[in-house]
Amino acid sequence: MYRLKEFFLFICVLEVYSESESLISRYKKDIEYRCGMQHADDFPSDTDQKLIIEFPWIARLRYKTEPDDYEESLCSGSLISPRHVLTAAQCLFEDSTVLTSVRLGEYHTKNKTDCVFYRSIDAGECSTSQDFPVKDYIRHPGFDCTIDGTNNIGLVRLKKDVTKYTDYIRPICLPGPETPKPEIGELLSISGWGWNIQLTTYEVLTSKQKTTITLNSNEVCQNAGREMYKNQRCGVYKQDSLCLYDNGGPVMFFSKKDRRWYQEGIALSDEKNCIGDKLPLVYIQVVEYVDWIKQNMHY
Repeated sequence: MYRLKEFFLFICVLEVYSESESLISRYKKDIEYRCGMQHADDFPSDTDQKLIIEFPWIARLRYKTEPDDYEESLCSGSLISPRHVLTAAQCLFEDSTVLTSVRLGEYHTKNKTDCVFYRSIDAGECSTSQDFPVKDYIRHPGFDCTIDGTNNIGLVRLKKDVTKYTDYIRPICLPGPETPKPEIGELLSISGWGWNIQLTTYEVLTSKQKTTITLNSNEVCQNAGREMYKNQRCGVYKQDSLCLYDNGGPVMFFSKKDRRWYQEGIALSDEKNCIGDKLPLVYIQVVEYVDWIKQNMHY
């Protein structure tokens, strides 16, 4: 009798385990199926406010230095799954500055809701930004800011899933073995809440901006005075007035092969790079850390 009970218990546990594995497998496939696709790529220039629906994976990391303080956005990141946000390790502080939440779907920092109007159909739609409390985060074990900038990558886990993807909140794709790799001279995109280079104070712009950088050799950054470390690459801004310095934000590459956006890198810069002559942008190459990222995505 006891052996019979043990047999059924074994079968029950095996079925639960198999079902759990199946759910995780389907969960990961769902992420891969939906990642890197944005509604803004479905039309050339149908709206004057295209940026509202561009790069829907960009996240704003919000912090408090004291329990009663208001939240302040100090870094950016990218949504890579319903539960995880990728950012720079230097954005995951170990002092009294506490990462409390992640904001998704934001365009204008002063508005809770933003709208986009489609001229061709004489209609519009609106998106409301959402805040997701942070459960925990992990920095790459090889990162030590007191030594150098190597392994400057971290992963944030939310307390709850993003239960529904929209045109304004979606994950970006991580690069894989089959992903086309950008070559020297190709354009990469960055987006965030930067500021105009003519300004003389560190005043962050209130609406999401975008610009492009050209992938260059690391010697270009080194000759400009930027320090370069292992698994880092160099991008040069276009000659325009926009300077984005959102630490931890994604450096993005559009694959014409499958028409998806992939995260090529994580931006490592600060507002000092926007003073005087604009310095090149240094970013950490994500493809070198995909295994580490996936190993730490505990569901």
